[in-house]
Amino acid sequence: MATPSPVHPRHFTPLHNRSARQEEEAEQNGESAEQRQEAEIDDDTQMDDAGLRDPSRYTRRWVPRPPRRQWAPDQITALETGMRQFIGWGRWRDIRQKYNRTLAMWTPVDLKDKARNERKRRERMGEPLGVFATVSG
Repeated sequence: MATPSPVHPRHFTPLHNRSARQEEEAEQNGESAEQRQEAEIDDDTQMDDAGLRDPSRYTRRWVPRPPRRQWAPDQITALETGMRQFIGWGRWRDIRQKYNRTLAMWTPVDLKDKARNERKRRERMGEPLGVFATVSG
């Protein structure tokens, strides 16, 4: 029964680093195929241990998420007033520009998300939806 040839543990493929001439010389010196392949595996392992494959080159650095910001009641009121004034879907940038003093720290996407979440909160609490009824989601 033939024994399977050794396989590099990281790549699961046989290593063939020698040229045909080097293989002929190794056979003339009396090395078996298994001995040659084990030597190749050892050489590759030493190369990894020597630092040629630096894993830090392939990984991204962890960046912490920015802290969560709470909405103030006057900001929610400004959002609601802006939604009444700018009737229509997708006017978040206009609302932000009109109420820049109050809503300066929020992006138009934040306004849209807050309107959607405020509608869900009011539905859950049984409060009247008001202008938030126009928000989808």
